[in-house]
Amino acid sequence: MQLRYLDASGHERIRVDQLAANTFKTFKIKDLQDKSHRDYFIEGKTKPIDQVWYSKVDLNIEQGVVEVPFKPTLRVIMPLGKDGQFNGMLVMNVYMQGFIDELMRMPLYSPVLLNADGEILWHSDAELNWSAYQQKPFTIFKFYPQLTSVLDKSKPYKDSDRFVRRLDLPLAQDLYLWFEVNPVYLQAERVRYQQSLTVVSAFVALFTFLAILFFSKLNARLYDQVLRSKAQFEAMFKKHSAVMLLIDPDNGDIKEANTSACKFYGYSPEQFSKKNIQSLNEIDQANLPETLSKLQGAGTEPYHFVHRLSNGEYRDVDVDASLIDTEDGNLIFEIIKDVTQEKKNKANLKEILSRMALASEVANFGVWQWNYESGELVWDKQMHRIYGVPESQEVDRYQQWHDAVHSDDIASAEEKINLAAKGDVDFMTEFRIIRPSGEVRTILAVGRSQRDEQGVPTSMVGINMDITKQKLLEIQARQERSFADTIIDHAPMIIALVNSKGVMVRLNHYGEKFVGFTQEEVSKEAYFWSRFIPKSLRSKVTEFVQSAQSGQLPPKFINPWIGKDGHERTFEWTNLSLNDEASNGNYILAIGVDISEEEAIKENLLVSVKNAEQSNNLKSEFLANMSHEIRTPLNGIIGLTNLMLKTPLNLQQRDYIEQSLQSSKTLLRILNDILDYSKIEANRLDLDVQAFSLEQILQNSISLFSYAANQKGLELHIDLSTDLYISMLGDSLRIEQIFNNLLGNAIKFTNEGDITIQAFARSVTESDAEIEFRVMDTGIGIPEEKVQHLFEAFNQADTSYTRKYGGTGLGLSITKRLVEMMGGELWVESVEGEGSTFGFTLKFKLAPKKGRALDLEMFKNLRFLVVDEVIPPKNKRS
Repeated sequence: MQLRYLDASGHERIRVDQLAANTFKTFKIKDLQDKSHRDYFIEGKTKPIDQVWYSKVDLNIEQGVVEVPFKPTLRVIMPLGKDGQFNGMLVMNVYMQGFIDELMRMPLYSPVLLNADGEILWHSDAELNWSAYQQKPFTIFKFYPQLTSVLDKSKPYKDSDRFVRRLDLPLAQDLYLWFEVNPVYLQAERVRYQQSLTVVSAFVALFTFLAILFFSKLNARLYDQVLRSKAQFEAMFKKHSAVMLLIDPDNGDIKEANTSACKFYGYSPEQFSKKNIQSLNEIDQANLPETLSKLQGAGTEPYHFVHRLSNGEYRDVDVDASLIDTEDGNLIFEIIKDVTQEKKNKANLKEILSRMALASEVANFGVWQWNYESGELVWDKQMHRIYGVPESQEVDRYQQWHDAVHSDDIASAEEKINLAAKGDVDFMTEFRIIRPSGEVRTILAVGRSQRDEQGVPTSMVGINMDITKQKLLEIQARQERSFADTIIDHAPMIIALVNSKGVMVRLNHYGEKFVGFTQEEVSKEAYFWSRFIPKSLRSKVTEFVQSAQSGQLPPKFINPWIGKDGHERTFEWTNLSLNDEASNGNYILAIGVDISEEEAIKENLLVSVKNAEQSNNLKSEFLANMSHEIRTPLNGIIGLTNLMLKTPLNLQQRDYIEQSLQSSKTLLRILNDILDYSKIEANRLDLDVQAFSLEQILQNSISLFSYAANQKGLELHIDLSTDLYISMLGDSLRIEQIFNNLLGNAIKFTNEGDITIQAFARSVTESDAEIEFRVMDTGIGIPEEKVQHLFEAFNQADTSYTRKYGGTGLGLSITKRLVEMMGGELWVESVEGEGSTFGFTLKFKLAPKKGRALDLEMFKNLRFLVVDEVIPPKNKRS
């Protein structure tokens, strides 16, 4: 049973629950509920004052939620008031389950209890009980639509298997009994159909009589109990833990104060009986009527006052007041709550919130406060943003938070916050919320209890931080670590991590397989891995680990590792020092690549290269010696041939000897090329650096080839920059050889036009000069695809050239080597059918000046006569 007093606005002011025969439970103010929306209160306000009436039978609802298991409840209600003015009501909840169970024990029939709306209140099939409260509400009309007219007209209904009749009871809503013959007995009773209906009709009449008798007795008993409840209320008023006062609404005199009020204000009951509300509120006489009128208004929100205690101390209080009917007439019933500490907490919270507002916006965390006594939860703006709800929405914030938390996380979150509310530990947890948009966020919640002056926890202040991004990053990091671990374990190389104490804390799968030990075995002791290294190197493992701490870790080295079965492989190690701030030490990341095959190939290659070099040197020495041996007699042949040409010869003899001389000279040039190439290959060609005149070298080359050029009708030109008429240091013989090779090729492959040797200074200082040389012709040119092979030994642009023009293909290769030996670079530019340009650059030191240099100023303003028997054609490449 449950007994309550509701004020005129429908708010519970007093509530007592009977838990056992002599055990009762009273409720604090914060746990009392608003029942203004319930149909029994709305209808009860219209009933006669001081008369008992009965509500309809339905289920008990606490805090807006149907109590489970279902608790069928009948409410006995007495409206209270004076002079026809409604001031509240007494409500007694009588739980009807036992009564219903007794009425429904009928083995022959299956009774069903219905209300006038066709809702099933009780059925033998428990899944059909209280159909209006099912997930998908339904009525009896779903199964028997013909009952609609029966319930509307309140007429009996019967057929061969069932019977329906209204119970004549004094309830707010009619009840109907539906009897249906149990299937077990149905077939046997078919033959006695008329007898069954007679039995049923008699039984229903008897049941109705018993029910009316029950409610008549119940009515008398409950009425008497309601009258006795007034006395019980008076006793509860005096002993209740809440501060309560009864005040005369006309003059403000205090008619009665309960024990808690005497303790709070410090006055005895006799002292209170002589006091007026003014002595507590310290309000002016002129404002007293207004105050008393306000207290009679029965507002839904408490009124705030400052009350003065007997010791002169002032306390902030909230007053819940309503007008009630008593034997002494209408009195103002006040429930007073001391909110002094709560007000201080709110002021402190306001200051904290103002200080943290800017920080919360920057750091994206919301601030909240939860009052333990009132259950009020306060959010700042950022909390609303985090949860995606508007600030202006008037809702129960705690319930809103509860509903927002993911169903899998709410139990743990509430367990932790309730534990922290005791004040022994701080609140810290993570949970997921579901915003109104359906978006799931992860929240970090932190809170700490605040205490009053007596050290009792009164509230909790905390923050919520949206850590969704951090969580996603953590998940991504875990996935990346997992991916990295997979790569490391499957990498075809040894990957090991050694800490500053010499413990190999990580060895990948490849390393485990090679050494024959697991990761756990390797990491069980410091320097366990030293047994993988040859004995001759084991003394250096400590030095190796210490080198990482001193910043002198060798980045690379090569050494072998030995497996558990004794097999040895050579690894090239790449080492990296990793700083660990937590342990204040460095880790060594060592990556070893098996290069055993490469080392074997390398060793074989070195042997092969050494043998090849020896063979090449022997070949070069052989060629050099052979060339020298052949050239000696060849020079003798050339000399004798020249002498024979000076003797009297007929034309045929002279022709034979001249051809023999020409062939000997060609053979001598070939031998000279082979000798030079062999010396270059054997690195035995040395440069003889002496002072030389560039003008003289160019003149020598032109003179050497002037006859051959004249024979083909070609013009030879020298274009020498005036600032190069100086003495320089270099190997004049090799420089002249370069020009001779290039000039000889130009004449060989040019049939008409001219050939020009160009030399100009890129830079000239007091100590050295950088000179660019070009040999340009108007010959046949070189195909583009042949240019890249032009400087290879024994190679010509086209093999047909060898047959037509002769040569070994060594000239340009030797020329390129000579240019490079002197620190220069040789290149070619050519257009097939138009001609070619071979260019190179060389640097020379300047020779000390001797005597008087050529002064070109002396030739200025003078006139010269140039005599040439042929008008030189224009150079196509100039």
